[in-house]
Amino acid sequence: MSRYTFRTLHAHTRPVTSLHVHGARLLSTSMDGTACVYDVAGRDASLAPRVQLAHDEPVDTGALSATHIATAHGAGSVSVWGVEGGEHIRRLEGHSAPVTFVSWWGDALLSASRDGTIRRWDVDTGVCLESIRGFSGRTAVLAAARGVLYFAEGPDLVALDLETQARRVFASQDRDDLMAFGVCSSQVVVSYAEVSNSPSPPFRWSQAFDARTGEPLRDRYEAADMFAFSADGRRALFLLWGSVALVEDGQRQDVLEAVVPDPRCAVFLEPSGLVLGGASGALYCGSHVAG
Repeated sequence: MSRYTFRTLHAHTRPVTSLHVHGARLLSTSMDGTACVYDVAGRDASLAPRVQLAHDEPVDTGALSATHIATAHGAGSVSVWGVEGGEHIRRLEGHSAPVTFVSWWGDALLSASRDGTIRRWDVDTGVCLESIRGFSGRTAVLAAARGVLYFAEGPDLVALDLETQARRVFASQDRDDLMAFGVCSSQVVVSYAEVSNSPSPPFRWSQAFDARTGEPLRDRYEAADMFAFSADGRRALFLLWGSVALVEDGQRQDVLEAVVPDPRCAVFLEPSGLVLGGASGALYCGSHVAG
């Protein structure tokens, strides 16, 4: 069974909204209006922020590349910063509702908003190169490897290849409500809520699909409000209503809420670490302990 020892970093004063890793750097964003970049190389890396970016409003999400940081905030704004010194480069305007997702795609930036559009930006000029319409803005959009976007259309999850515009559908057989999803190189996991007129909380469940074919991989298993995957897809974190389950090779290994009391988001550090962001603003940095 896998075990982790945790140390706590009091990084923010309000809830952490997202965590992102690029190489040996970690980005955290928060409702306190800040985004922080940390060096996380090595087991004993210091997690004092190397760059701290101040905003006039809560930061909803962010994305990190080798040269740039993107942060989404306010009613639809995206800001672009330099990763080394934190200098503000430009502000991207065009969305008419809050941005729920940003991701780097080559030299371009992708942003998705509750206005129902995905935009692709040239960050050097600030020009919107492409706008894709028609997806459900209530569900977060995730970019997978090889330029594929995943987004919700009703109860179904759609994979859109940005180069070929080919679409692949991961269909809900029971037509239940799609609540959340996670993507790694080999599989897609979708969390559903049963459609019911009962006043009781709906039954929640998840289904794993083959990322290439869209075929179901296994029987139903536990639901989640958020998923995080390791780079090789073997380890996953399932976050649901304040609990955190660690799953390895499809089997539950550990439950982490005893040491992580208020989880909101999570990310894996390679080769064997993980970070969870809390509602208190803290980061919980876990190191793997063999045994």
